[in-house]
Amino acid sequence: MACGCTSWCTACNTCGVNGADTESELRTVIAEGLVALDRAHGGRYMSTVARVLGVERSTVSRWRQQRSTATPEHCEQLARRWPDHFDAERLLDLHFRSMHSGSSPGPRTAGLEILTEPAAVFDVTSDEISREPDSPADRIINHAAFHIERSGLIPFESDPLFGPELRSKLMRLHELEAMRASQGWTVRMVVSAGSIKRFASILRMVQKIDGPNVEIHAYDETVPLVIAPLSVARRIVLMVHDHRRWERPGAALLIRSRSAAAWADNYFSELIADAPFRLRSPAGIDEAGLADYEQALSDRP
Repeated sequence: MACGCTSWCTACNTCGVNGADTESELRTVIAEGLVALDRAHGGRYMSTVARVLGVERSTVSRWRQQRSTATPEHCEQLARRWPDHFDAERLLDLHFRSMHSGSSPGPRTAGLEILTEPAAVFDVTSDEISREPDSPADRIINHAAFHIERSGLIPFESDPLFGPELRSKLMRLHELEAMRASQGWTVRMVVSAGSIKRFASILRMVQKIDGPNVEIHAYDETVPLVIAPLSVARRIVLMVHDHRRWERPGAALLIRSRSAAAWADNYFSELIADAPFRLRSPAGIDEAGLADYEQALSDRP
């Protein structure tokens, strides 16, 4: 039985599913998909599967007999080539939970990628926001935007690497978030500022992200170099940290896993709940909260 637990853990004590069970489920799902695929093509199709994936016929046979497990990369290939028989999100999520329960000896996490350039962070996030989730319940964006105080520097003007192309990618991301908010997606954001110099940009963001399910909270202090989650549609999470000098992503860990996204969403819920200033709610802009926030920032040395 599939695990419904939403915690990111080394053992799933809540529902009693452990790593061995997850590994077994993963092998079963792959084997059932191969059997159905073979049947759909009249049998003797496993050689074609092996050729397409670039593996030996015996390797596919072991997957079909549940004697070994296909790698995350091969699972992605199976789903991309035969989407009617393999669900990429489910396979990668099972891989992820299996790895974190200690049952899988492989060194790689399913759906794990390191993004070292801000352009890649913007592109991946924008692409995921552009995709319509299968379930309306998954129309959710949780975005933590924490920045180190830089004495009021304007990123677009002061950062020597923030050229027109990167600026365009960032603007696309902001436009997509605003579009999804206007379409009724749940968009929750938590931001930070260490001085009044950043208030104007935060105010513009609060005014732009407008919709019936928008919530924006804020901290009135400089946030150190911390990991800030950004999750989209309950299917991916980016754990991002800000650049030490410039206001752009320094690097990000991208995980394509519903379990990881659920863990990040729980963490995000604590971040937004602890933020002392509410700038926007589903009822609209919180004028009193904005005024209090502006005053708190003005009072900071």
